[in-house]
Amino acid sequence: MSIRDARNPICTNCGGPAIIDDISLEEQHLRIEIARLKDELERVYNQKPKGNQTTTPGNNP
Repeated sequence: MSIRDARNPICTNCGGPAIIDDISLEEQHLRIEIARLKDELERVYNQKPKGNQTTTPGNNP
């Protein structure tokens, strides 16, 4: 779920836009925060080098 999706909640019954009364303000804030954290985690994961490519000073040929 993206931050944009979290800001525009969808009704779990019909798939249409949720009515503000259907979702509490706290739940909406939590959905936005979870989406933000997922985006941040994805950015960090994509920056991490693949595999164990670390070398030590004594192991370089």
